[in-house]
Formats: sequence, C-alpha cells, structure tokens
Amino acid sequence: MSLSPSANIVTSHVASHRRGASWQSSYELVPAIDVTRPASRGERITRPVSPPYTSTDEDMEGEEDPATPLRSQKCCPTCGSRQEKGSKQKLIARGIWSPTVFCLLAIVVVLLMLYYVRSKGNQYLATDFVPARAQIATQRVHFSGTASFDENGSAYRTSRPGEPQYVGTPTREIDDAWTALVGGRYFYLTEEEAREAWPDTYQEYYHDEFGYRAGLDVLHTLHCVNHLRKTLYVDYYPHYSMGKPFQKYHVDHCIDIIRQAVQCYGDLTPIPVRWFESAHRTFIDSDQIHTCRDFSKIRNWATERYNGSLAVHVREGLEAPE
Repeated sequence: MSLSPSANIVTSHVASHRRGASWQSSYELVPAIDVTRPASRGERITRPVSPPYTSTDEDMEGEEDPATPLRSQKCCPTCGSRQEKGSKQKLIARGIWSPTVFCLLAIVVVLLMLYYVRSKGNQYLATDFVPARAQIATQRVHFSGTASFDENGSAYRTSRPGEPQYVGTPTREIDDAWTALVGGRYFYLTEEEAREAWPDTYQEYYHDEFGYRAGLDVLHTLHCVNHLRKTLYVDYYPHYSMGKPFQKYHVDHCIDIIRQAVQCYGDLTPIPVRWFESAHRTFIDSDQIHTCRDFSKIRNWATERYNGSLAVHVREGLEAPE
C-alpha cells in the first residue's frame, strides 16, 4: 500500500518515537578500558578504538543482510600509531557514509521536497482568477453561531463580542455589514485576462459599451446568502417579496448556487453532536476551528480592483459596474 509523502513522514516519525530511535542511535558507546593498570592473569589489554557501528531496527528494515558490529583491528608493531589512525578514519567514514544511512537521508530529503512542492501547488486552483492568486493564504478560523438552550429548552444564538452581525432582526448595522462583504464585487477585465479566464468562450462576454467585466464567485455566493436573508423580512425589504417579478427565480437560483458552492468546497471539518438536557434533544456544536482562505485578503483585493489602484478603466468616465 503506497502512502502520500506527508503520510510517510508522519509514519516514520511515529515509528522512531515508539522505538526511541534517532539518527544518533546508530552509534553505541562502549566502556573505556584503563590501559594504565596492570593486566590480570588471562586478561588481554587492547587499545580503545572508535565506537563500532551497530545497525538499528530502522536500518534493518528492508535489508537481507543487516550490518554487523565492526571488529577492532590489531595494531601493526612496525606501523605504530599511523595504522591505528588510519583504521579510525576508515571506521568513522564507514559509520557516517554507510549505504543505509545515506539512503535514509536521501529519502527524507526527497520526501520533504515533494511535500514542499505539493503544498505550494495546492495554494491555488486551476480555475482561480490569475491576477488574484497572489492574495491566496490560509488561516485557521473559529466559527461562531452555534445553538444554546436556556433552562426552558428555548434555543438562542450565541456570538462573540466585537464581531459584525449578519443575521437577526434587520438593522442598519446588519445591512452595512453585508455591504462591506459584497459591495463593489464586479470589475472590468482586459482582453488578455478574459482570454486567459475563458479561452474558448471569452468573446461571448464582450460588450461594445464596457468590454469585459466579471466578479469573484465567493462574492456572488455571499450575495445569494444576503438575498435569501432579505426574503425572510419582506416587511423590512418589500422589494424582496416573492410576488415581485423575477424574485421566485432569483431565490431558486441562489439556493442552488449555495448548494453547489458548499459541495464544491467540501469542508471535512468534523462537527460534534452534543446532548442538551434542558431541551431534551441533541444538536450540533458548530463552533469549531476550520482551515479557510483568508477572506480579508480576497476582499481587499476585490475592492482595489473595483475602484482602487488595480482597477482596469475601459475608457475615461466609465464607472465600475455594481
């Protein structure tokens, strides 16, 4: 069974931790011998040599003939310390550059390189608008808005202090919060940008008056959420009554767009279920940490592209579309 590079790295780390192994564990210390004391009868004194290289469990995996401890070499009576020095250097070289250690290091380097390339490649998707790709960054976001239940079992929504409010009884503050999210979401494109975004169909989107214009789909999806919110409060937003022309289609369109966007995103964050005694029921705890794209960077870029330093002006006096 093959594993992904990142999975192999984790597996190797766990196995090493379990066995207490490390890169240094390939070398075992041997007790020093006191050569200054007289030898007892039947005892032979030899000079200490470099610590022997001993194979570890990790070295032995996948090898038919694991390495065995190196035996010390006798000194040459005529060569003296010169042979001893050369022997030590050979032992050290064989210990450091043994094929097993070298292969393990090479594998680790390759896996790290593959992981780096893959992580960088996953920063953007093939369909992301190319000029906006530089703004893509991920962050961990703690969601809010999960349900709580009072002692009578009535549900209420919780929120964190200081956060903008996007739901609830309509107010000017809520409308302003939504405008900050989705306002100014359509901007002009150059012909080169249009051709790169839609290679086979870009000419279909050209208009004699304004050329090419588009918006990021995340802002369109948020617009759909806001549109559905307003249909819940037709007394406050009378133009969103279902009796108005185009409104029924618009609601159906937005519901289906949101469905597709959620399926496309495919968030795999686990959401736990808990028991609420006062309500005698279970409910999810949606206040979990998710890994998300940094929306503030995307929103700031869209604003600059709409009417800031990044705006594309088709011709003088033509305002950006709403």
